[in-house]
Amino acid sequence: MQKKIFSSVAFKIGIVIVAIEFVILAMLGIYYRNRFDAQIDAQVRARVELPGKLMSAGLLTHSAVANRKTMESLVGQSLVDAAVIGLNQRIFAALDPNILGKNITMIPELNPAWFQKEQIETILVAMEDAKKNYVISVTPLIGFGQKTPFLFAYIKINTDYAEAEKSAIAHLFLGGSILTIFLTSIAILALFEASIFRRIRAALHVLQLVEQGTLSARLTGRVSSDELGELYAGVNTTVARLEDIVNTLEHRVQERTAEIARKNYILDTFIENIPDRIYFKDCQGRLTRANQAYARHFGFASPEQMLGKTDFEWMPEAYARQTHAQEMAILESGEPLHNIEMRIGLSDGSDYWVLITKMPLRDERGEIIGTFGISRDITQLKLAQQQVEDAYVEIQKLNIQLKQENLRMSAELDIARRLQQMVLPMPQELTRVPGVEIVGYMQPAEEVGGDYYDVLHYHDNHFCIGIGDVTGHGLESGVLMLMTQTAVRTLIDRGETDPAIFLNTLNRVIYQNIQRMGVERNLTLALVNYQDRQLRLIGQHEEALVIRSDGQVERMDTVDLGFPLGLVEDIRQWISEATVTLDSGDGVVLYTDGVTEAQNAANKLYGLERLCAVISAHWHDASADAIKDAIIADVLAFVGGAQIYDDMTLVVLKQQ
Repeated sequence: MQKKIFSSVAFKIGIVIVAIEFVILAMLGIYYRNRFDAQIDAQVRARVELPGKLMSAGLLTHSAVANRKTMESLVGQSLVDAAVIGLNQRIFAALDPNILGKNITMIPELNPAWFQKEQIETILVAMEDAKKNYVISVTPLIGFGQKTPFLFAYIKINTDYAEAEKSAIAHLFLGGSILTIFLTSIAILALFEASIFRRIRAALHVLQLVEQGTLSARLTGRVSSDELGELYAGVNTTVARLEDIVNTLEHRVQERTAEIARKNYILDTFIENIPDRIYFKDCQGRLTRANQAYARHFGFASPEQMLGKTDFEWMPEAYARQTHAQEMAILESGEPLHNIEMRIGLSDGSDYWVLITKMPLRDERGEIIGTFGISRDITQLKLAQQQVEDAYVEIQKLNIQLKQENLRMSAELDIARRLQQMVLPMPQELTRVPGVEIVGYMQPAEEVGGDYYDVLHYHDNHFCIGIGDVTGHGLESGVLMLMTQTAVRTLIDRGETDPAIFLNTLNRVIYQNIQRMGVERNLTLALVNYQDRQLRLIGQHEEALVIRSDGQVERMDTVDLGFPLGLVEDIRQWISEATVTLDSGDGVVLYTDGVTEAQNAANKLYGLERLCAVISAHWHDASADAIKDAIIADVLAFVGGAQIYDDMTLVVLKQQ
C-alpha cells in the first residue's frame, strides 16, 4: 500500500494535488476562519447587546442591571460591569451600588461622546487590560414610538472565551488542512475529496440555517474521528449550546411576561373593585382609563363609553371647570394635589362631598403625559362632622349653663360652710366646766353636709352636748342643721329637761319646717346631758363610745333611744334614756359617720373597730385634745389622697 502511495507518478500527482489543495485549503481556511470569527464576534455582540434590547422592548427593567445573577444568565457568562446611564451622563442603575447617581467619569473606559441623543446605534469596543480581553457595549434604549434614546445600557464582558474559540477554530482548520493534505497525498481520490467538500458544505448549510434562526439544525450521518469529525461535533455542540441559551432566554421572557400579566391582573382587579373612583387623563383632559366605580357614578354602563371624552360631557359645568383648572395646574407645575375636599352641587338642588387626590402622570423618561387621580365620596363623613359641630355648639351652651349652675351651687356651699362654722361653740365655752375636758372638731367636706355639734350650758356643773347629722348635702342640709341648733338652744334656755318632751318638741319643729321647705331631709341627733359625773343619753345617732380610765371602750347602741328627726310629727313612743357614771379618767367620744365611713383609694371604710383601737391606744395618758388629734391624724393617714365626701365631726369628753 505504501509503495503504491509513494510511487513516483502518484507522488508527483500527489505533490501537485497537495499544492493545489494547500492553496485551496489555505483560502478556505482563511474564508471559514473569517466566517467563524465573524460569527463568534456576532455571538459576542448578540450577548452583550441582549440586555439593552430587552430593556428597549420593555421586557427587562432598568434596575435589573443591579442583579448579577439575572444579567449573567442573560449574557451567558461572567459579567465584569453593567449600568444604565442617562443622557445627562449620570448613572441611573448599576451592578456596583457605589457608583449610583454619579457621573460616568467613575467608569474610565467610557467616552462622554457616546451618550448623545444622536447616538442611535450600539457602540461596541474591544479592549485589552492586564492580558485579558474585554468587550464594551453601549446600547441606546429606544422605546416604542421613539426615535431617540432616553437611556443607555452599558455592558462589559470578558471575551477571553471568544478568543479561545477563535484559536480553537484556527487549530481546527489547521489540523484539518494538514490532515486533508496528508490524506490527499496518500489517497488522491476525487471521491474522497468530493466527500470532504460535501461534508463541509453540509456544515456551512447548518450554520446558515442557524444564522436564519433554525436552531434545531444539526449535522447528521456518520461522524469520523478526524479533525473534520471534531468540526462536526464542535458545530453541533455550539449550535446546541446556542439553542439552550435562546431557549433559556425565551423561557425567561415568558416568565417575565407572565409575571407582568399577573401584576397587571392584580392592579386591574384592585382598580375595578375599589369603591373609590380612579381615572387617568391625557394632557387635554380626555379620559384614557377609568374604573367601573367612576363610570357608574356618572351613569355609564362601562368606562369604555367615556374614553376620549372630557369632564364637561358628564359633570356640572362649574365642577368640570374646577377640575379642569386643577389638572391644567398640575400639568404646568408638576405638583400633585392631596386630599382636596370639594362640594358638588347638582341640578336637583342637592349636593355631595368628595375627597380628591390628583397627581401628574409621567412616562419612562419622566415627562408629564397626563394626570391621574382618585375621588372618594365623603358626604356621610361631612354630615357626621356637621352633627359633631352642632353637638359641640350644644355642649358649649350646656357647659355655660353648667358653669352658671356650679357657680350657684358653689355660692350655696360656701354659705352652708360659713353657717356651719358660725354656730360652733367658742373655745371658752368648752372650758367652762371645771374637772371636765371637752374638745370638738368639725371638718366640712368639699360638698358641705349637715353635721352638727354644740355644747350648751344650763349652769356651772350642768351642760348638754348635742351631735347630729342631716341627710344630704348642700345649703338645704346646712339650713336644717342651723334650725336644729337654734331649736336646741331655745329649749335649753327655756329650762326644758324632760327628755321625751325635749326631743319630741325638737322633732315637731324640724318636721314642720321640712314640710314647709318641701325637701326630703331628716337627721339623727343624740343629746348627752352631763351633771355631777352623770351622763344621760337620749336620741338616735351613731354608737356612743364610753372609755374607761384604763382605755377599755364600751359601745352604747343608740337605736332604741330615739328616732330620726323630721320623718314623722310625733316620736314620743320611741324616746328612751340611758345613764352612764364617769369616774376619774373616764370619758365619752361622740362622732358622725363621716369619721367611720371615710374611704381610702381602695374604697375601704375606716370603720368603728379602728376608731375604738386608736382611742384605746391613746386614752390613758393623753389629754382630750391629744386624743382628738390622734384620731383625726389616723383617719387622714388612712384616707391618703382619696377625696373626703362627708363632713367629719368629733367630740371628746374626758373626766379629770
